[in-house]
Amino acid sequence: RHLSFRTPPHSATPKERGPRRGGGTRWFRRSASRVPEAVTRQRSEKSSPGDTWGSATNLPAPLLVTFVAPSKGHKEGLSASLAPITAMLSSSRTRSTGFFEQSPKVQYPTSAEDYTLLEEIGQGVSAKVYRAECLSLNETVAVKMMDLEDQDPGHLEEIRREVASMSMVSHPNLVMVHCSFVEGQFLWVVMPFLSGGSALNIMKWSHPKGLDEPSIATILKEVLKALDYFHRNGNIHRDIKAGNILIDANGAVKLADFGVSAASWGSGAKPHSTFVGTPCWMAPEVMEQVTGYDYHADIWSLGITVLELCHGHAPFAKYPPMKVLMMTLQNPPPQLEAEQAESGHHFTRALRDFVAICLQKDPKRRPSAAKLLEHRFIKEAKKPDFLVKHLLEGIPNLGERTANLNERERARAAERAAAVAAGDLKGAA
Repeated sequence: RHLSFRTPPHSATPKERGPRRGGGTRWFRRSASRVPEAVTRQRSEKSSPGDTWGSATNLPAPLLVTFVAPSKGHKEGLSASLAPITAMLSSSRTRSTGFFEQSPKVQYPTSAEDYTLLEEIGQGVSAKVYRAECLSLNETVAVKMMDLEDQDPGHLEEIRREVASMSMVSHPNLVMVHCSFVEGQFLWVVMPFLSGGSALNIMKWSHPKGLDEPSIATILKEVLKALDYFHRNGNIHRDIKAGNILIDANGAVKLADFGVSAASWGSGAKPHSTFVGTPCWMAPEVMEQVTGYDYHADIWSLGITVLELCHGHAPFAKYPPMKVLMMTLQNPPPQLEAEQAESGHHFTRALRDFVAICLQKDPKRRPSAAKLLEHRFIKEAKKPDFLVKHLLEGIPNLGERTANLNERERARAAERAAAVAAGDLKGAA
């Protein structure tokens, strides 16, 4: 169980470097014997209401926390490991600059006993999300819970990246975080509750063959605003898809889940080379790992997401990951046909052109999010209440939808397993 706390080398002189222990490297702006206090001082002493801590052009070097997964049963080690993350998150959420969100009017409690978990409203590879009640504030929230003992070192790094990213964003089209804390072996991340759920959840429930164009344009406009903010500040989301696009009760659209986002705030626009993302939505240059990639990878993922919103599923979704990788690299980019025989949809030239310019193999030919906001298809976007009337009215609440969809999936999985056992390969597909 080791932690390596460091700021990038260019921000620390040899005199400022902390002692090296167990082969790890620690850089601090000033030395200290207790790591959490050093982190707290670094964040508090270097920031005041009048400084430039939050400037998009003059950000301090980000705090990086590198995890080595503890063995089973080391709960105290887990709590100690994540304490600096929680301190970093709560500290950065109280900045009063233009880049960070204003100091919150409400301080959310950081103890599990202050929350009552209700029903499950979402599930990912590494965590579950619940609707919950914050008892002290009498407020409905969403709580993302992750069992840290089930995570390998790679997943722990994703946790660090997600908490760091979510603590730094401040934009109306991005899901932000109220607080986070460790309770036993679980990391709790408390966020606003968006009762509409994800675009994917809505499609699965009531639009399995895809959404109409006005709804797609309305959603895309808001997602592009979030991406423009993300990219202008030197960051990359790296997991754009319908499942990460959330809608609240008023029709507001927010981009969520920065679990694989590139935490590079203030570090410039250097290409990345980490292989992360979801294969169906992953850009070719991310798969190739040759010259690295930048924010243009998000534009490819956005193009795939548009196809997902049009058809109800992503291209190649029925294929295994390795097959998806090969098809993405070897085949021409997927395109949107004018007529969709299966659904009976007719897609306009403007929408087809939007998809085509996003899905270009050469990253440099893909437009920026800011440029896409000017595209003629986005001019068809409606006000948020349009989504309320056309997507949210008349459908069950998010918890009921999620429970029923999970039950459907379990039934399908049982059918596939039975088909495999019976040797029916067609039924198992």
